[in-house]
Amino acid sequence: MRKFVYPAVIYYDDDIEQYILCIEDIGVYAYGATMEEAHKKGEELLATFISYSLKFDCDIPEPTSYVEMKVKYTGKDIILVEVTFDEKNRYISA
Repeated sequence: MRKFVYPAVIYYDDDIEQYILCIEDIGVYAYGATMEEAHKKGEELLATFISYSLKFDCDIPEPTSYVEMKVKYTGKDIILVEVTFDEKNRYISA
């Protein structure tokens, strides 16, 4: 099994009244009415990104360390987004 774990910054946007999640390393943004919803959508988008990267033999960027993200986004919430694939590169779970 292969696990991919990326840190993401998450914050509430008052203008659109939604939580925004950003996985900066791969340029993925997700949103949701709750933090949990934004996180779940982020997992789905990460799984899609990794799935196609594996399928087409594309480079998968190394994730920035959690500590680096905490320093860069001081005062913001940093969460981990992870997905797991089996030995045949099939998505198993978040």
